[in-house]
Amino acid sequence: MPKTRYSTQRATSSMSASKKQKTTPSLYELLCVRSKYEVDEAAVIQAAQQKLDDDDRIYQFWYPSFKERRRSFLGQALELGLGIDVIKALVSPFAIRQKDHNGCTALHRACQGEASSEVLTTVLDAWPDAAKHLDYDKKTPLHYLCQNRYASFETLTVVLDALPDAAF
Repeated sequence: MPKTRYSTQRATSSMSASKKQKTTPSLYELLCVRSKYEVDEAAVIQAAQQKLDDDDRIYQFWYPSFKERRRSFLGQALELGLGIDVIKALVSPFAIRQKDHNGCTALHRACQGEASSEVLTTVLDAWPDAAKHLDYDKKTPLHYLCQNRYASFETLTVVLDALPDAAF
C-alpha cells in the first residue's frame, strides 16, 4: 500500500511540475486571435526566429472573420495588420508566394488591410512579381489597394512603382 501511495504522489507531483513548466506557445496559438490587440508581437517574432519546420505550412484560421480561412502565418499577420517587425520575421520564400482560399497572395492581403508603405515595400522586396498576380476574381493587389479606404498616396505609389503598366 505505501508503494502505491508513493507512486501516486510521484505521478501527481510530476504532473504539477509539468503544469508549472511554461511552454512556449506555437505561432498558430499566437496568431489565432480576433484582433491585432490580442497579439504579443514580441512572442510572435521570437517564435518565428526559431524557424520551426511548420513555418511554411498552411493553417485553418477562424479569426478575425469567424469563417474558416486557409492561410500561412504571414497571411494571418497581414490580415490582422501586425507591425513591420512581425512581417519581416514571418517572410519566407514559401509564405510570400502562398495563395489563400481566394487566390490572394501576401501582397493582396497587405493591400486589403491597413498596411503601411514599409510593409508593402517589405512584401514587394521579398517577391517583386507579386504585384502582377491575379486572385480568383482576376484582381491584382492594386485593385484591393484602390478599394481600400485606409490606403494612402504613399502606399499607392509603392505598388504603382512595382507595376508601372497598371496605371495605363
